[in-house]
Amino acid sequence: MTIGPEPASAPAPRKRSAWPVFTIGAATVLAAVAWLLVPGSPEPAPRAQAQPSPAKTSTSPKPVPRVELDAPIDHGSMVELTWRAPEGFDSAVVVADGTGAAKTTIVRRQRTMKVPVDPGRKYCFLIQITDGGGVQESAPRPIRGAICRN
Repeated sequence: MTIGPEPASAPAPRKRSAWPVFTIGAATVLAAVAWLLVPGSPEPAPRAQAQPSPAKTSTSPKPVPRVELDAPIDHGSMVELTWRAPEGFDSAVVVADGTGAAKTTIVRRQRTMKVPVDPGRKYCFLIQITDGGGVQESAPRPIRGAICRN
């Protein structure tokens, strides 16, 4: 929606010239018909002012921001994570191990993180992003044969 000038007012109705008809009978009827058909004032009609064009609005929905987590790199006691997210979004790393408890670490504008892990345990990782208007999540990524569920 935009704010613009107020719309132009409608032009004033044109006045018809009121020339008298003094004849009687058929001439009166003909004169009355002619009076209805003859254009009014000899002055040119005012031109309509150009209306401002309405602002163009997008009909397509705003694209949903995407976050993509690359395959985790398992180094035994540490896992290396890398992801892609739009500029201006804060990130959080969610790590779930086999105990069912998930740990979330807010990393703000980072796009990589090294996560210490227990060498014998299965893990699932996912990334959440937000710009304060909603949260998007990456697909979960497992290591060591883990089965990830949301």
